[in-house]
Amino acid sequence: MKWCFVSGFTLLAALTIARLVFFYTYRGDHASAGVFIKPFLLGLRYDLRVVCSILLPAYLVGNCKIRHLPNGRMTSRSILKILVAILLFVLLVFMLKKGDNYVGIVAVVLLFASFFLWLFKIQDCNPFQNIISARVFQIYFLIVTFVLAFFYAIDFQHYDYLHQRLNASVLNYLEDARISLGMITETYPVFTIILVVIASTLLVWGLIILWLRILKRAFFEGHGIARIVLGFIFVLGLSAGIFGRLNQYPLRWSDAFIFDDEFKSSLALNPVQSFFSSFQFRHSTYNQELVRQYYPLVADYLGVTNRDSATLNYHRQFLPEAGGDSSKPNVVIVICESFSAYKSSMYGNPLNTTPYFNEMSRQGAFFDRCFSPSYGTARGVWAVITGIPDVEFPNTSSRNPEYVDQHSIINDYNGYSKMYFLGGSSSWANIRGLLTNNIAGLKMYEDDKFTAKSVDVWGISDKRLFLEANDVLKRETAPFFAVIQTADNHRPYTIPDEDTAAFHRENYSEDSLSRFGFQSNEELNAFRYTDFSFMTFIEAAKKEAYFENT
Repeated sequence: MKWCFVSGFTLLAALTIARLVFFYTYRGDHASAGVFIKPFLLGLRYDLRVVCSILLPAYLVGNCKIRHLPNGRMTSRSILKILVAILLFVLLVFMLKKGDNYVGIVAVVLLFASFFLWLFKIQDCNPFQNIISARVFQIYFLIVTFVLAFFYAIDFQHYDYLHQRLNASVLNYLEDARISLGMITETYPVFTIILVVIASTLLVWGLIILWLRILKRAFFEGHGIARIVLGFIFVLGLSAGIFGRLNQYPLRWSDAFIFDDEFKSSLALNPVQSFFSSFQFRHSTYNQELVRQYYPLVADYLGVTNRDSATLNYHRQFLPEAGGDSSKPNVVIVICESFSAYKSSMYGNPLNTTPYFNEMSRQGAFFDRCFSPSYGTARGVWAVITGIPDVEFPNTSSRNPEYVDQHSIINDYNGYSKMYFLGGSSSWANIRGLLTNNIAGLKMYEDDKFTAKSVDVWGISDKRLFLEANDVLKRETAPFFAVIQTADNHRPYTIPDEDTAAFHRENYSEDSLSRFGFQSNEELNAFRYTDFSFMTFIEAAKKEAYFENT
């Protein structure tokens, strides 16, 4: 435990030094270091994720040993550790299989096979108690430190060349390996870079091995319950470091794009995380010849006026029409989660699930031939914000670090305050990266910004979300563009206790539910609750001054 701790501190210090070198090398005309404290702190959390990911398997493996009872059977503790290792193996394979990463699955299988062979042959993986295990761990940390130094060396040159932190698209250069290698040798001081990588590796690795030798002189295994409790706390701490924050979602690459400066985002990123986050998207691209061939057709459809097939310009100038007493009307978009047409009153569902929204549709403009081309909220949010369909498969575009820069028509509302309201966390599906990186000056209102308490995994209730959004909007003095994203149509179909008096549940037979598009009364009432939330919002908004010009 002590060795993992001091080794982790050494690795973290090395990565911090690398970040400082990156900052002073590429900051250019940027402001003083004090302006970059937040990116540095966020970067420290990214580095901690990488370091904890290195230490956790080392710590778990180092504690594995097989002990036998006098009758020759393994002790229950040994069996438990082996079962935990098998469980971790199954979980890793399952996670990799979701992305059809067969190379990764084969690598994990070989890795675990080697581990079990080592464990059953040596009987003790503790580097302080077994000389062979000590050598294995020395080799492990040598490989780790070399890989880190190599990643950072490539990352520095990658940023120097493309002004982007390292990502998995760099592997595409291997398709023209001879040309790429020639460009590298003719452009960069390859010999110097190799020397720096070797020197950095030996320095950091040497310190880690030094700690091993120092601690070995005062080796103490601990006693009983105290050792188990401390071990559990240490594993929990490493796991928290890997997760990256106290939140429903782990720290993701998209969290680096909350800043108002591209360099700040680049400074915060860790190249190891960026590389592996984008690994599954490394072949994502488009056929430029085909795009150019159909450019006239698409330009006609979109109404592009300033056409240019050379640069493939699709920009359209948009100005909001005058409305109310101002030339700049407010705009509020409500994204209705899982609001299926066939379940609604607008399409004649006999259960009359959405009477209030149906009345709104009759009084307003109802686009009854608009439809969603695919399932998935992340795809829907992408399409609404960017105005283009999400064609990434099998994942979603919002999760792809390469797609973080997109134009949004919301930016054409000059002089507007821009707001996004979400009852839970925008880390879900990396939506935060899409929003904050593409909508200038966007104010995010999410889980920790609300006074209401969360009712389930999706955050506060839709009704509370609408009311809190209304409280913000009524205080706005400038014209505003606001997006409100609902969530209560999701399982677990929560209806807060505070609304049971005003909102009356209805129950139907299984035959009626199935016939009219619902699987359960819980789903039906959650759909109806959405309509109730719309009504609560609109009736509250009608009482405010902003309503007439919105």
